[in-house]
Amino acid sequence: MTELRETIGQAVAMLRQNAGMTAEDLAEKMRDRGFRWNTVTVSKIENGERQLKLEESAAMMQCVGMGAEDLPKLFGTGLDFKISRQANIVEWSHNDLNRHIAHFRHLRDELAEIVAEAEGSNNVSEEKLQHAKEVLGRSSNEEIVKQVKDGLGGWFVKW
Repeated sequence: MTELRETIGQAVAMLRQNAGMTAEDLAEKMRDRGFRWNTVTVSKIENGERQLKLEESAAMMQCVGMGAEDLPKLFGTGLDFKISRQANIVEWSHNDLNRHIAHFRHLRDELAEIVAEAEGSNNVSEEKLQHAKEVLGRSSNEEIVKQVKDGLGGWFVKW
């Protein structure tokens, strides 16, 4: 794996995600243009494990809504590329974090409902009920905020 392959792969990932496309979306559009791409192909290119062939690059740029004149963006090594790439990575991570938080809250709420239902029932062991209550206690909003503060150290900004 070369540094150039990694750079191009990161650029492909950034362009694809900026276009709001999944790996499957890009693979499908490339198949429509006659290339034998699938999600593994996209993943390998984005991870620098497979080179992006010249004839593929122009088609890929069209798939993400750009033209051949934008091809130099694949070779971005300047500060513009670096800042754009890093800002996108932070933004994607933030979006992932928000999705995980929403999913976590949903799961925690479901567990709270099940615990409430189980509290008056003889159909659940006291040990399992106690464990579920402990999990809920460790996953309170206050505990999660404390974990985030600890994880971010001095970078924490009050919400």
